[in-house]
Amino acid sequence: MKKKACTLGLILSLLTIITGCENTANSKSKDLEMAQLQEQITSDENEISQLKEENENYKKYVGSSIKFLDENEIKELAKSCWSYEISIDDTTINSNDVYKTDKSNFEITFSEKMNPIPSMEQELFDSGAISGNFYDHLTFKVIQPTKTYIADGTVVQGMHYEFENVPKGSVIKIQVTDELKERLNLEENVVSIEVN
Repeated sequence: MKKKACTLGLILSLLTIITGCENTANSKSKDLEMAQLQEQITSDENEISQLKEENENYKKYVGSSIKFLDENEIKELAKSCWSYEISIDDTTINSNDVYKTDKSNFEITFSEKMNPIPSMEQELFDSGAISGNFYDHLTFKVIQPTKTYIADGTVVQGMHYEFENVPKGSVIKIQVTDELKERLNLEENVVSIEVN
């Protein structure tokens, strides 16, 4: 009986020692991992600080550079802060070519994107947009959308026009204003979409 008790005590002691060694090894591994993560955090914080400083320098530079532009250059700079796009599903319409789709259900999106320049006065920035509401610069002739909705993000607004069950052989005509035609670099004020 004493032998069994001694053997059992010896086994328990060995298990305790082995477990302690394993815990120490795991602890050292976790300490090393924590040190590496802390080092990465410090490196990232330094990079963020450097980028913030560069951004502030950029703002100062842009602010002082605008002073050297004439009125036309300032207007063009303000216009360059705004971009417009018409797309059918995921295809951008960038010419007056006839666009074709084999779908009877599709979506046309007209979007306005703002690309603000730091330190540009708000009034000057706003003057670069097309006049009025951007979506008033586009109308549909012949066939009208089934549904219309607007999606408004931080720097992008999109007017979405859904078309459903459009018969094959139909042609949708999009009429754009002269102002939008210029921004889209189109030659004419009408874009056609043919449903095949």
